[in-house]
Amino acid sequence: MDDFEKELKLGFLDEAAAAVADVEQSFLTLEIAPEDQSTIDKIFRLAHNLKGSSKAVGFEQMGAFTHQFESLLLMLKNKEIRATPPVVNLLLRCNDHLAKWVESLRGDLNYQVDSQQLFEEIEKAKSGNLAEQPNPLEVGIENSDDDIDPEDIALIN
Repeated sequence: MDDFEKELKLGFLDEAAAAVADVEQSFLTLEIAPEDQSTIDKIFRLAHNLKGSSKAVGFEQMGAFTHQFESLLLMLKNKEIRATPPVVNLLLRCNDHLAKWVESLRGDLNYQVDSQQLFEEIEKAKSGNLAEQPNPLEVGIENSDDDIDPEDIALIN
């Protein structure tokens, strides 16, 4: 990779990081006002710009991911699906995925990431089959304090 190509990629990553951080507030707004078309439009523009720019500088894998992300947002924009809590949660996770990806690429311009799970969830959301994701703080908290076995406490200590 020559210096010009490296400079283009690093410039893109700076802009992408700023865009991903800037749009994060839009996802929080979407949670409160899921029908706010201007918020959906702003998030859509982010995905659309990232898709084109990432492909232009040679980040094909990111371009493929943002293409799928954009297609989900287009369905929201066209009111083919609604911004339900599971969909907004997925959008937030996609944005977090992009933020981490951009940061990783800053350290290694050849960094590869596995987006398969998010691809599958995007497809489920597009078909209306996206289930609510469990709250990680609640997973495994099925027993009350009365159900704790004293032997388990001894193992912890």
